[in-house]
Amino acid sequence: MEEKPHPDTGLPRRTTFFLLQAPDEAQDAWLHRVGGEDGDAGFTFACRFVPLPLAR
Repeated sequence: MEEKPHPDTGLPRRTTFFLLQAPDEAQDAWLHRVGGEDGDAGFTFACRFVPLPLAR
């Protein structure tokens, strides 16, 4: 986890990182439709995995 101010606004920001080791047959990209009753219900997000150039 990393906590530091947002570079544009200076407001507090917390970034959380996750490591995922997905099986080879996992999709590289998919659509996610938000359920529920909140303001973002019904939105569709295009999601994808992107390898990061991590040293470790």
